[in-house]
Amino acid sequence: MLNRIPIVKNLTFQKTLLVYSILLGIVPVLLIGLLSSNMAAKSIQEEVNLSQQIILRQIENQVDAMLKDLQGTSLQMANDLTIEKALRYGISMQNLESTLGTISAIGKYRNYSKIGFHVSLVNPSYEQVYSNQFGLQPIKDFRFYELVRTLDMKQQRPMLIPPHTYPNQPELMLLRTIYLNALPSDAIVIMHIDAKQLNDLFTSVNLGGNRKALVVDDQGQIVLSADPNEVGSRLSPSSELYSLWSQTGEANSTLTLDRVQYQASSQKSGFNGWTYIALTPVKELSKKADHIKLITWYMVAGLAALWLVISILGSRRLTVPLQRITQKVTKEIDGSGNEFAALNQYIDRIVEMNTDMKNKLFEQQPQLKDSVLLQLLRGELTEEEINGKLKQVGVRLQGQWFYVCVVEIDQYGQVIQTYGERDRALLMYALSKLITEICEETFSCAIVSAQPGQVTLIVGTDDDEEFSGRKLLERCELINELVKKYFKFTATVAVSQAYKRYGSICEGYQEALMLLHNRTLIDKHRTITYKEMTNAALSQQSSRLFVKWQKAIVDQLGKGDFEQAALQINEMIDAIPEHVHNHSSAMGIFNFLLGGIEHLLQEMGYELSDCLEGNIYRTLYDFRSLQEIREWLVETVLPSIRKHLTETDEYDGKKMIRQLIGYIHEHIEEDLSLQQVADAFQLTTAKVRALFKEELNTNFINYLIDYRIAKAKEWLIHSEMSVKEISDRLSYTSPQNFSRIFKQMTGVSPGKFRDEFYRKE
Repeated sequence: MLNRIPIVKNLTFQKTLLVYSILLGIVPVLLIGLLSSNMAAKSIQEEVNLSQQIILRQIENQVDAMLKDLQGTSLQMANDLTIEKALRYGISMQNLESTLGTISAIGKYRNYSKIGFHVSLVNPSYEQVYSNQFGLQPIKDFRFYELVRTLDMKQQRPMLIPPHTYPNQPELMLLRTIYLNALPSDAIVIMHIDAKQLNDLFTSVNLGGNRKALVVDDQGQIVLSADPNEVGSRLSPSSELYSLWSQTGEANSTLTLDRVQYQASSQKSGFNGWTYIALTPVKELSKKADHIKLITWYMVAGLAALWLVISILGSRRLTVPLQRITQKVTKEIDGSGNEFAALNQYIDRIVEMNTDMKNKLFEQQPQLKDSVLLQLLRGELTEEEINGKLKQVGVRLQGQWFYVCVVEIDQYGQVIQTYGERDRALLMYALSKLITEICEETFSCAIVSAQPGQVTLIVGTDDDEEFSGRKLLERCELINELVKKYFKFTATVAVSQAYKRYGSICEGYQEALMLLHNRTLIDKHRTITYKEMTNAALSQQSSRLFVKWQKAIVDQLGKGDFEQAALQINEMIDAIPEHVHNHSSAMGIFNFLLGGIEHLLQEMGYELSDCLEGNIYRTLYDFRSLQEIREWLVETVLPSIRKHLTETDEYDGKKMIRQLIGYIHEHIEEDLSLQQVADAFQLTTAKVRALFKEELNTNFINYLIDYRIAKAKEWLIHSEMSVKEISDRLSYTSPQNFSRIFKQMTGVSPGKFRDEFYRKE
C-alpha cells in the first residue's frame, strides 16, 4: 500500500526499508510514551497552580508598591507651587527665581524617592520642555513631542506608559497633568523610570527552576519579562497567552509557546489592571513523566539505529555501483535520492544554465555593441580586433570607405531642463531609430550615442567618394527635416570626409567633432561638411588674430570684467576692415564670438537665450554695418548678460547661505567639515567659502566655532551636562581641546563660566 504513495514510490530500496523500520518500530513506542507522560503530568498540576499563584501575588505586591510610590511623587510635583509658578511664567532667564526653584525642587523629589527617575516638564504654552537630563529645549526637539502633542491629559488620573510602547522609549513613563491656578492645564510632568529598576525588582523574586513570569498591561503589551527582547511586544490575538490574558480574576491553563508546553497561571491586579502570568514547563513539573518520555525516546532511537543498519547493509550491494556512476558526472548525489532522477535533474540543470547564458548574452548585446563601437571611435582597436569584435556583437559594417556623421541636439541644456532623465533617454532612442531607418536603406551603417545629446553614425560604402558623399548629404538633410517635424528641438549634422579602412574611423570622428565645435561659422540646423567649413574660414594669419581676440573677450566675461570685454570688442571691430574683405567672413567672426559666449554661459549653468530675447543669430545678420553690430554687442548684449548674472547670483547667494546655515545648525553635533557641507549641496569648497565671505563677512571655520561656543554656553547654563558630555556632543577630540578653545573665545574655562553665571544670579 505504501508503494502507491508518490513520495515512497520514488525512494530507493534503502530509503524504503528505512521508512518501514520507522513505522514498525518507533510509532507504537511513541504513542505509549505520550500516554504515560500525560497521565503523570495531570497528578501534580494542582500543586503547581497553587505555587504559581503565591509567586504571582508576591510579584504583584512589590510592583504595585513601587508604582504607588511613583504616583505619589508625581502628584506632589504636579501640585508643587514652585513648579506651577515656573510653568505659568515660563522657564527662562527672565524668570530666574522660579526657574532655579523648579530645578531645586526636582532634585529634592529625585533624592527623596527610593526609586531613581528623571523628570521632564512639558509646557506647551511656551513651547518648551525642561529636563533634568537635557536642560531646556524647544518642545519640537523633545523626543516624545508627537506623543504629548496627541494626548489629552486634562484629567485627574495619571497615565502609565510601559517601556517600548512608542519608538525610542526604553523606559517606563508616568504622565500627570499639572494644575495651574487650581485648574487642569496642558502642562505635563513626565517621570522617566529606567526599565532596569522594574526588571531588577521583577527578577529578585525567586521563581524556582525554569519558571518564567510575565507582566502584561491592560492593553496586551508585555511590560516585564526575564527576556529583554519580549519587553514592549504585544500579545498576538491568535496566541494562547492572549486568551489567558483576556480572562478576568485568577485562571489556570495549559498552553504551548515556541513548541514548549507550559502550565500557566494568571491573576489581574486591582490597582492598575495589569495581568501577572507565571509559566512552568510541563516537562519540569513531572519528572516521572519526563523519565517515561526519556525511556520511550531511547527505545525509538535504538529501534531506528537497528533498522538503519539493516537497511544500509541490505541495500549497499545494490546502490553503491549506481552511485559511483552518478558521482562521476555530479557531486550533488548523496545516496539518499533516486539515482536516475538525480542524473536526469543534472542534465536538466545543464540545459537550463545554457538557456540562461544565452538569454543574458542576448540582454547584454546592445551594451556590448555600444562598447565595441565606442572603442572603434576612440581608436582603441587594431584592424584585426575590429573584424572579430564587430562580428561578435552582430554589427555588419561593410565597405572600403567610411564616413562618420555626428548628429547633435542644438541647445541641449534647454532639453536637460525641460525633460527628465528617463524622457531624455527615450528621446535619444527615438532619434537613433529615426537616423537608422533613414540611412540603413542606402548604406551599411552602425549607430551609437557617444556623448549626451549626440548620436554618431558610421557609414560604410564601396561607391566612389563623390557619388557616396552626395547620397549621404541627401540622407543628412532628410534627418534635419524630420527632426524639425517630429521633435521639439533642432539638430546639427556634421559629416567627415571619407576615410579608408576601419582604423581611420577614429580620424573621421575627430574631424566631425571639430566641425561641430566650429559650427558658428555656418548657419545652424543644417549639415556641416569639411568643404563648407573650409570655404567659410579666414586666412590662417587673420584667423589666429581674431581667435586671440575672441578668447580674450570670453576670458574677461568669465572674470566679470564687462568694461574690459567691451574695450576688446571695440578693438576687434576696428581691425576687421584691415583683415577681412568680404561680408561672409566678417559675420563668421561674430558668429564665432557669440558661440564662445554661449559656451561660457552654458558652463556657468545658463543659456544665452535667457539673457536676450529672440534669435540672436538672426538679429546679427539683420545688421547692415559694423557700427550697428558694435552698438548691439556693447550696449545690448553685454549689459543684458551682466544684469541676468547679477540678479541670479544675488538671489541664489542669499538662498544658498540660508540653506548652509540651516544644515550646520541641524548637524552641529557631528564632526562637520567644509568638504562635507560642500558635498551636501553639490558645491565646491571655494564656492562655500565665497558665500560665507560675501553674505556673512566671515569664513566657514569661524562661523562653525562661534556657533559651537554659543551652543556650549546654552548647555552650561540650562542643563546639568558635564563638560565632557558637552565636548562629546559638539564633536571635540577631547575635553581639554574643548576647554582650551572655549577659554580662547570667552576668556574663562567652561566650568568657571558656569560657576560665575550661577554666582551672579
